[in-house]
Amino acid sequence: MGSSSNEKYPYPIEFNVLDFVPKLFSEGNYENWKLLMLDFIRMRGLIGFIEGTTAAGGSNRDDYTAWKRSDNLVRGWILATLREDIRPRVFVLPSETAKDLWTGLETIFDPTRSTWQLGMEYRQGHYLALQKAAINGDWEKAREIIEGDPDAVRTHITPTLQTALAIAISSGSAGRNRFVRKLLEKMTSKDVVNLVDNNGGTALFEAVVVGNVEGAKMLVYKNSDLPNKPDKYGIITPLHFAAMCGFRKMVLYLKEVTRPDILFANDYADIALTFLQQKPELACMACMRFKEFNPFDIIVEKHSSFRSGNSSNLWHNLFYFG
Repeated sequence: MGSSSNEKYPYPIEFNVLDFVPKLFSEGNYENWKLLMLDFIRMRGLIGFIEGTTAAGGSNRDDYTAWKRSDNLVRGWILATLREDIRPRVFVLPSETAKDLWTGLETIFDPTRSTWQLGMEYRQGHYLALQKAAINGDWEKAREIIEGDPDAVRTHITPTLQTALAIAISSGSAGRNRFVRKLLEKMTSKDVVNLVDNNGGTALFEAVVVGNVEGAKMLVYKNSDLPNKPDKYGIITPLHFAAMCGFRKMVLYLKEVTRPDILFANDYADIALTFLQQKPELACMACMRFKEFNPFDIIVEKHSSFRSGNSSNLWHNLFYFG
């Protein structure tokens, strides 16, 4: 269903706000979220619902219905970008209209900010055009920015320390993946493995969370060691994360490009079992890498590695049932 023909109260439902505006996590990314959300709403002719300049339809019932429908659309866009733990903080305040909701967010997130937050907001503002280009898959705009500031390709431009690469790859659309391909041409193999967000995750984690297999392949082609790099705690690898997200195609791809010793060392018994089913010669290896045990040691110690074990095991569900 396309946009409404009502010029006074537009109803452009064909847009997914999360393709243009990041999630609001905390005070740290509020200003950046606010700028992008305002831009998104303004570009769709609905800024009056935030500014309070688009009045309700008055006594005309049809006009009021059209106004309320558009107001609910804007309100829904805002809510869709709020992290789950943020919403209860908003609902304790008046939030019946989009303007109420917007004002409530300003009340919550606009206190005096620390020097660090102000500095981060300055950086975000400086690179806002690059962030918008990454979200929109606008390579021509990004290219102009990067030609004037080559280090922009490896600069953290969000409060959660995302780079333009991490932002662009968080969607599997053709336009965004074209952007990723062009951006990777400007980066080194070390960049893609060394640039991490505040959780220690590389851009591969961003590709995983949306099931962007094509993007993941481009990253791994740039640096084949990327699948072996875990988060900052050294616990979660991209493969593990893909299984947690339930993306079977991503799991099957990452299984092929992740080192076997990473699988075994992280006690991924089910993945280890699959490797041994496909490559039984691994069971006969001297396994110098594993010192005094081989892949079978992990498997036989865990009854859940077999169909008669834990039938709800996530790895098995992915491999046996797809």
